[in-house]
Amino acid sequence: MPSYEAAQRKRVAIIGAGAAGMSAAYALSLHPDRFSVTIFEQSSSAGGMAMSSPLDKSKYGADYINDGVQGASPVFYNTYAMFDKLGFKASPVGMQVSFGRDPDADFWSNMFPSRVIDRFVHSPRSRQTNLNSFHRFRSDIRKFGRVLRVIKALEPLFAVISVEAMLKMFRFSQACPSLPYRCSLIQRTISQGLWRSRRLSSRRPLFRYRQPNPFYIQCDIRTRLHGPFYAPRESRSISSHSTFTWRWPQFEYSPESFLASIPEMRAFPRLSLLYQAWADEVQSRGNVTLLTQRQVTRVVRGDRAHTSSNVQLWSRSTGGTNEEQRVQEPLGTETCAMFDELIMTVDADSALRILGGNASWLEKKILGNVKYIWDVSVTHSDLDYMDKYYRLHYDPSLNSSRTDEDAKKAYELAQKEFAPLYFIRSYPDDKRKVEMSFNLTNYQPQVLSSITLSNLVADPNQFKGEDPRGPQTPSSTAPPPGSPPPLSSHVFQTIFLDRDGSSEKWSRGEIKPENVICEKWWKQQSHRWQHYAGTVSWMMYINGKHHTSYAGAWTILNMHEIAIVSGLAAAYRLGAGYPFNQDEDCKRLFRLYLAVSHGSRMRAEDRRGVFA
Repeated sequence: MPSYEAAQRKRVAIIGAGAAGMSAAYALSLHPDRFSVTIFEQSSSAGGMAMSSPLDKSKYGADYINDGVQGASPVFYNTYAMFDKLGFKASPVGMQVSFGRDPDADFWSNMFPSRVIDRFVHSPRSRQTNLNSFHRFRSDIRKFGRVLRVIKALEPLFAVISVEAMLKMFRFSQACPSLPYRCSLIQRTISQGLWRSRRLSSRRPLFRYRQPNPFYIQCDIRTRLHGPFYAPRESRSISSHSTFTWRWPQFEYSPESFLASIPEMRAFPRLSLLYQAWADEVQSRGNVTLLTQRQVTRVVRGDRAHTSSNVQLWSRSTGGTNEEQRVQEPLGTETCAMFDELIMTVDADSALRILGGNASWLEKKILGNVKYIWDVSVTHSDLDYMDKYYRLHYDPSLNSSRTDEDAKKAYELAQKEFAPLYFIRSYPDDKRKVEMSFNLTNYQPQVLSSITLSNLVADPNQFKGEDPRGPQTPSSTAPPPGSPPPLSSHVFQTIFLDRDGSSEKWSRGEIKPENVICEKWWKQQSHRWQHYAGTVSWMMYINGKHHTSYAGAWTILNMHEIAIVSGLAAAYRLGAGYPFNQDEDCKRLFRLYLAVSHGSRMRAEDRRGVFA
């Protein structure tokens, strides 16, 4: 017979063991006397999209690569606070970016000034015409700083305005002689703010996947939560120069060169170990059970359950999932379990499938409004492919005509340290559609031989002195500590976007099969304006109703930080505490999420001031 205390605990079912589900489970696990939690995960391990793939350490210098999620901005405070709780930490890395390859048409990098801006002055066209174009483009760059302030001041309005509409509203130049409006530097850089979520969408600029249904980026969400110009409260500063700059955790805006910094990013630790530690942590207090390879097939809630429980849930065992995220056989027999509350941390499509006819009209409208697109990532070591489509090496012929001291210093630095980790290119016959790539060796510290164990985890003793490069033998080809691996041994990841709308443009077949390490398909939400108008703005009206809460990055914006905050918020609404209540940086986004997605604010004992 269960004890009286156990009988009084609220029974909570969590569907999905990704960042959102594990965050909700963590918050609930801190109250073993009040909650009994069961997590259902249809794959073989926790983590969702955050996973690690094996590598040949004799060739690449490490035995794994993080796949799906590689890292994040330094402002992901809840993410890093959770890592700290689990004994892990992320490693700083300078984010060098490289756009395009043609020096006269589209190549640009944040390492040094290139010819892409000043090329107008040197083209064979009329000098006066080119000077006018040059000055218009310079004017656009200076205007962008003022526009950022307006967007921040009018956040609710710009939450449903696309980048293209914003550029027209503020009368940015719509045509440059050699740089079409659809591929403008401003749009590309705003686009870059979504590189971790792999889904950029604006009406007609850089990305457009399918006509006549264009996708959008929302100006406010980019600048407020994750974009390249993220601005917390004390973000504005006056530089020592005669003109002011805006300083941001990810980029520093400059009215002269648009971007004037190599932002610091954070590379995540080994995600497979992190999520295993997370699973162990949430189960350590005895009130949480994680069931992997267990698929939830249907749910009945409320009066339709015809029981004393609020939620009736059916599930079955599976053989896990494959690289296309499909459930594998053998499939077991369905069994039923009863719960008091339900937290759904799966994608909106899966939530509707599980609810079936039990979904309310409002749930069908709000969840059904989320649009998903399939991308495929190819992790490989094909240097020829990368060299064909991207700039991997510094070449002085790419330099701008600028000869001032700042430019000279940038050229010297690029000569020594040009090593981009993020690349993007437009397809030649349609500049609105793009391909993205990463140099994971430059991004993830475990692949660089100069890394030490203390860079990977907060408690190095948990690995008992293990070299993060893996065991080294006399026959190993891994480079010695202190020297980077040769470019031919680097690991790259190329992401081909929008299977249904752009697959005919893909150059996926050009990657040599013998160089492919792994391929994985990803179901990604589209950040179109309809998502914010028809889903994000209405989540508060279904969260908490019918004993059901929804969590996941898709509820706001597809990034790891939102996934974690959404899970913590779902647990908080059920009565759990917020585990980072003493950290104002963490609380800032948590409060915002509670207001937007739950229409609520923190409890009186957790807030400071009337308007907190």
